[in-house]
Order: sequence, then C-alpha cells, then structure tokens
Amino acid sequence: MYKRERRLDLSVGDTGFGEEGIRRSQLGILFYEKHWAMYEGWFWESYGTTRPAAVREREGVPLVTLYKRSVR
Repeated sequence: MYKRERRLDLSVGDTGFGEEGIRRSQLGILFYEKHWAMYEGWFWESYGTTRPAAVREREGVPLVTLYKRSVR
C-alpha cells in the first residue's frame, strides 16, 4: 500500500514475515496491536537496541515505532 501510494520508495524490499524477516531487515515498523506484541522483543534482540529511531504518538500514546539496525 505504501509503495502504491508513493509513500515508500519502490526500491525498498520485503524481507519476509516473522522473526526471520526481522533478522534479514535493516528497518522495522511496529504498529501497536496486540497480535504484534512479540515483534518488539524480536526487534530489540535482532537490532541490539531497545531505543527506537522514531515514534509517532497521539497524546503520549505510541501508535507506530520505527526501529533501525545499528551499524556494527
């Protein structure tokens, strides 16, 4: 959808789904929904940080979080 609406560059690839997809990725977007709760821990473990690169929030409540893999 983001590519179709030109909000995401067409060159950005899809690394797949689940924990394996996170391991192959450089960036991750987390939407706060109950069924995605385990993903945040996978980002922390795989990316080596608990600090997000960016957070979009509404009245102090996080809605979307961007994680970025640290350069090693």
